[in-house]
Amino acid sequence: MVARRILLASSIALTITGCVTAPTMSQLAMDAQVIAAGLTATLPALAGIAGISATTRVALQSYLSDVQSAASAIVATTAGAAPVSAVQMLVRAVNAAVAVITSAPVNALIPASIEAVFVAASALLPGIEAAAGLLAAADAPGKMPPDTARLILKAAAGG
Repeated sequence: MVARRILLASSIALTITGCVTAPTMSQLAMDAQVIAAGLTATLPALAGIAGISATTRVALQSYLSDVQSAASAIVATTAGAAPVSAVQMLVRAVNAAVAVITSAPVNALIPASIEAVFVAASALLPGIEAAAGLLAAADAPGKMPPDTARLILKAAAGG
């Protein structure tokens, strides 16, 4: 388990990162959808992991429900400016879910593949925030290239 985490961390650290370019509104909507689909797809696997408390499971389900609601609101906005409140909700919910997944004792229980899905979702947030005007694109450090993050999330969602 530890070796896989080190391998995952190493592969992410070796990935070339750079400035984030703010996505278009349509890309923002697609990214919100892929985040919601990818994270939601982890729920069955998380439910099957012994040692994760019921309280933690309920918290994760709540955060992922918020992610889905925010993504739906973002997708519903097809023209004009990005819905800032929905983007803020998405960012808060993803960050809260990532905090749960990466904190002890949960981080020692989950497979690296699930952790990668949460890292990928987090990696798309700076671009989403930049598109909504919440963060300057030049100030948004990429944790992994957006295309890599999208591939991981799509794979998790079965697409």
